[in-house]
Amino acid sequence: MSALKSTRLDLVKTPTNNGVKELRFRNLLTKSEWAGLPATTTARFGKYLADGQTKHYRGHVINTDMNFFGKCLSTVMRLFNAPLPTETDNTGAVAHVTVTGENGAQIWNRKYSSNKSAAQLISSRKQFTGPTGLEEMLGYGIGITLKLTADAESIFFTADRFFMTFFGRRVYLPAFATPGHLTITHTDLGNGNFCFGMTLTHRLFGNLVNQNVLFTDV
Repeated sequence: MSALKSTRLDLVKTPTNNGVKELRFRNLLTKSEWAGLPATTTARFGKYLADGQTKHYRGHVINTDMNFFGKCLSTVMRLFNAPLPTETDNTGAVAHVTVTGENGAQIWNRKYSSNKSAAQLISSRKQFTGPTGLEEMLGYGIGITLKLTADAESIFFTADRFFMTFFGRRVYLPAFATPGHLTITHTDLGNGNFCFGMTLTHRLFGNLVNQNVLFTDV
């Protein structure tokens, strides 16, 4: 597992359960990529959440590593909803993720416990819009366009472009002004377990952030 080594609806009613199935993540992958994923992974990303419906995952931190520059960036980003880890010696810290449907998008709330300070709370909005079909809004007008790929074990959410919104106008950041190459990975581990992985690297400042969190289907 190299990762161990994060318009209106495109939906369909399924005849087997008379429910609504989420197709938007599937449509961002090739047919072979989706078909090659574990059934538990496609079940997680194929479940549609109507407005107000939620899905909860509970787990714990496996590791959080940041170099000096990563720690500096994390400190600065505390001013903007703190989307990056805020501490490194938190192996075993309890983690909770709640995903809620809202107006065709998904609100992702993450909570990481801490032995040193208050729990870290991260909230972002995944919306199925933009040039790649998927965007992550981090708050304060900061957003990322994401590209999806997959292999037999994992789905990879790779940052395509970073942008900021000012008075309703979107401004894409030039490459030199971005924090680097960001990849979020969802890796199925079997038995209802999966790993959320985050890597952020910079061509000049090296491996800024590497975090892995083990979650279990609830």
